[in-house]
Amino acid sequence: MKHLLYAASAAVAVAASSCSGNDDAVMGRIDVASAISSPSELKVSDIGKTIRYVPLATGDSFLVANRWKLRVVGDRAVVCNTGSSASGAGSSVLAFDLADGRFLNHIGHAGQDPEAYRRPEFVTDSKGHTLFFRGVGDSLVRYDVDGRFLGAAPTSFPAAGQLPAAVVDTMRVYALTGFMEVPVPYLSAVFVGPSGVVADSLPIVRRAAADDPVDLGSIGGITVMKTPGLMRNSQQGLSGLKVDARPASYRSDDAPLWYTPEGDIHAMLAFSDTIFSVGCGREPQPVMVMDFGGRSYTAADNGRRDIGDDDLIVSDMIESSDKLFLGVRKGWRTDDDERNFIGYYDKVSGTTRMTRAADGFVDDLTGFMPFYPVVAAPDGSLIGILTQEDILKWIEEHPDAAVPQQLQAVVDSEEEPNPVLVILK
Repeated sequence: MKHLLYAASAAVAVAASSCSGNDDAVMGRIDVASAISSPSELKVSDIGKTIRYVPLATGDSFLVANRWKLRVVGDRAVVCNTGSSASGAGSSVLAFDLADGRFLNHIGHAGQDPEAYRRPEFVTDSKGHTLFFRGVGDSLVRYDVDGRFLGAAPTSFPAAGQLPAAVVDTMRVYALTGFMEVPVPYLSAVFVGPSGVVADSLPIVRRAAADDPVDLGSIGGITVMKTPGLMRNSQQGLSGLKVDARPASYRSDDAPLWYTPEGDIHAMLAFSDTIFSVGCGREPQPVMVMDFGGRSYTAADNGRRDIGDDDLIVSDMIESSDKLFLGVRKGWRTDDDERNFIGYYDKVSGTTRMTRAADGFVDDLTGFMPFYPVVAAPDGSLIGILTQEDILKWIEEHPDAAVPQQLQAVVDSEEEPNPVLVILK
């Protein structure tokens, strides 16, 4: 892995003409430190106008597993089952109608045949028409959201067998990064054309020589650590790896590159403070920078010291067209309500607001449970997730709360139903 950045950079001798530029971006300052020092009540009406509850249909052949991720592709809610379901099924991809929660179809299958994927994880092209999965060997298999197989394509240098972080037109965009494998963290975006030729390689966070390189030496006991995101039923989180008594190395469980609703690609190295706009044929442009007041655990600290109790770390990041939603922890993992925060940066006004994670966004529209965004849909909607357990616990703690009519069947179900999508627009 550590040689890929240099090799990819050296390969940028051809195909630069296939890349296009972009307008200059404007830097925004996200004042995390000040916002968490003065938390305020956040309301659903601050970020949307209407809420609707969409229970996902439940059936033996389309149960949501105990570990899963939600993606929005067009007018579909696509569930990637990475765990097991009550029926024992796992490693499946399910498509539901976002409007009413109806189950529509399966997408592909896990296996070893030429149309199978290795894991139920995919990336869409920038237009949301095609889903790309890692296939058998070094191939990428393609499906549409209706479950039709669109063919397989081999991958090649610099990331044979890897899933790209984005696909723009026919250009695959790979994120090359390292923490645990490489003592000095880095992030680079590599643009690969359909023929497998590297069109561009952009160092976003450059590797530099370390003053105090990490000596891995011999390895004894290994401890794997996980901390979830702070949004309810978060789709994000952080992982850590500790070898013996040495300082831990940490990583984000999400790709460091993502699409924006405007069709741009943003990138951020975990534990750094700057979000970049990246594109083929142009230098990365910083668009937002987080101010932690000198209290953050930085990418340079990674592997050199453990996260301390007063270190600010970002566990959630969801970008919509006009806001960046954040989950911020003080320390690695704690249930202390005074140390966990969620909130948002308003790209238009430039303001940052945070509240205690336990409070969420108070629902002043329907008067029901607090809202926590976990996915930003391409149409501008924000989507949260509720399980039957979440709802029953809330009702038990708030016996006078009026249950929305759309949720009554979920509350009354004797068998645990599929989750509910909370769609705010």
